[in-house]
This record gives sequence, C-alpha cells and structure tokens, in this order.
Amino acid sequence: MAKEKEKKKELVVADKNEVTMHDLEEQAGAGLEGVTQADYAIAFLAILQNGSPQLNRQDGSYIKGAIAGQILQTVSGKLFDEIEVIPCAFSHRIVEWRPRGSGGGLVMQYERENVPTDATTNDKGQMVRPSGNVLLPTSYHYIIILDPETAPEPGVIAMTSTQLKKSKRWNSLMASLKMKGRNGSFTPPTYAYKYTLTTVGESNDKGSWMGWDIQQSEMVDSKELMVIARDLATNARTISMGAMRKQQQEEI
Repeated sequence: MAKEKEKKKELVVADKNEVTMHDLEEQAGAGLEGVTQADYAIAFLAILQNGSPQLNRQDGSYIKGAIAGQILQTVSGKLFDEIEVIPCAFSHRIVEWRPRGSGGGLVMQYERENVPTDATTNDKGQMVRPSGNVLLPTSYHYIIILDPETAPEPGVIAMTSTQLKKSKRWNSLMASLKMKGRNGSFTPPTYAYKYTLTTVGESNDKGSWMGWDIQQSEMVDSKELMVIARDLATNARTISMGAMRKQQQEEI
C-alpha cells in the first residue's frame, strides 16, 4: 500500500510539471512581439524549370522527387502539380536585379513611369543599366493559397518575360466577369472566384520552358475566406520590397 501511495504521488507531481494547452494559450504569441510584416517571409508560387536548383542534387535547395513543371511554394518547400488560389490584388513594377554573376539579388523597384533614364536595351531585349543591373517588367498577383492540407495563407505570383501575357489575360478575365445586382450589372471583386493553377510547356526560337495555365474555378462561398481575401487586398501594398524573393523562372 505504501508503495502504491508513493507511485500516485509521483504521478501527481509529473502531471503538474507537464505543459498543458491552457499554459500555451495563456502565452499565445509570446516571442513575436518585435516581429513586423517586413520580418515575415512571403510565400511565392514559382514554376520549377529544368535549370532550377531544386532539381540539382548538388545544390542546397535540392528537393527529392522534384520535376520541372511543378509549382513550388517557396516558404514551405511544398510542391504541387496544381493548386487553387484566390486573387486579391495586383501591381506592376519595373524591378532592378543584380546579375547572378555579380552576386544576384533585388536592388530596387520602380513605378512604370519612373524607369531609370540611363537604361538601354541589351542583345536579349532586356533593359539594363550601366552597372549591368537588369530592369525586368514584373506583374505581381497577390493571392490566397488554398493548400488543402493547411490553412489559407497569403502569397504572391510574380510574372515576367513570356508570362506577362498570362498576367494580362488573367486580369482581362477577371475584369470581364459580371453579376446582376440590385442596381444592375457590376464587376465582382477579384476574390469572388477561385482559380486553378497548373503548368504547360511553352517554347519559341530561343528555347523551351514551363509556363502558367490559369483556369477559373468555383465561386468563393465562405465568408471567412472572403474576409481573409479582402484584408489581403487592402494590405497588399504594405508587403515590403525585401520580401519580394527572386523567382526561379526569372533568367538574368
């Protein structure tokens, strides 16, 4: 009996020393007090190409089983053959990149009407500055990523070069949608519909690559999703330049 009582006492002590859900809830968010929007990594959706480091076994970014044409979520490293998204906002920038041979990296973003006047055109048809930095017209689509295995999260798709046509078509599709309301026909917010993203092979006389295929899906029928999308639409411009990570489909 004495031994049994001793065991019970030990169990009670052990229980008191365990971390409970209540303990965690009381300290919710602790440790993140100094973190601002600029300190978070923004999830980009990018298309893996044949030259992407995720396909190179000798590269630190290698992902086992990855193949060209898959869609990469850059924060989690997850790969998708297709993914649903909700478009929330759009912006177009002229983005200055340092060439890979000079270390690479984003330098600055400019509004369309504020392109540096010292830019010329190289043999690839790209705008370049005297420093060798390249100026790339880039369309940013701010989206909600609907990964079926996780909660909806904000993200960005950056489209350059040949994919700028896809961006324009997507914008045209969203602008052409009409609904009948109490006061007549109106254009719904872009986040009224979901879109399914997959990839397709493309080519021209300069080579071949994988590009975006964007298909309209079902309407957003969740008020919670609508609120998340509306908030991203409102706050999209606050996403810092530093969060705009270089996409693998950009070739500088």
